[in-house]
Amino acid sequence: SALSVRNVLEVLRLMLLERKVVFISKHTHQMTVVAESIRNLMFPLNWHGVYIPVCPDVMRHLIRAPMSYVIGFDTNSIDIRDIPDDATLIDLDSDEVYPCVDVKARGPPLQGVHVEKCVNILRHEIETRCQVNPKHRSDERIHETGFVFRGSTAARGDGCLSVRVEPRESVIRGAVLQVMCAVLKGYEPCLEMAYNLNPTGRIEDMFALDRFVRGAEPSLRGFVKELMVTTPFIA
Repeated sequence: SALSVRNVLEVLRLMLLERKVVFISKHTHQMTVVAESIRNLMFPLNWHGVYIPVCPDVMRHLIRAPMSYVIGFDTNSIDIRDIPDDATLIDLDSDEVYPCVDVKARGPPLQGVHVEKCVNILRHEIETRCQVNPKHRSDERIHETGFVFRGSTAARGDGCLSVRVEPRESVIRGAVLQVMCAVLKGYEPCLEMAYNLNPTGRIEDMFALDRFVRGAEPSLRGFVKELMVTTPFIA
């Protein structure tokens, strides 16, 4: 059960934008760890939607819920034809992300120099901290222990995979935090609560939305504009 670096960031993007995310895996114990790891990478924002990393069969109907969610199912217990058009399917066993059928529900990309820098940092950490065998494919993974990316694996003589040392959690957190800082850059100057003598409770009266979007880096403006209307941003 694993996700590549790119797919970890894609799931992070979906959760930040309050999209519907469906995990499937034959190893259900892994789904909670992966979901929790990515949820924690949202810091300083938080997930506020439905959150059931391992959903029992009796609650399978929740996949049709109208609100945002993160739900996980055993691969053998769910028919992918039952997944709504506005939900993104994440297959942890094959490291595949299947975008939702509804194009409008996909949302803007999370891209730019800070995202690429994050990817490069994580890949470098994986390659330098994990044992490398050139005869085997190099993968970037989020490992079952949580917040740990399992990198290049090498096969020993007995056929077992060995990893010299796990990449550092602090590096993973720090790299993703740089992306979050780029997204939220200029947040504090846009707060207007202190200057509003007649507060109404509306976000427009507490936060300079347009100024915040204009201040974002061009590659992030589409993402920031949509992020501003989500619960993680407002709450």
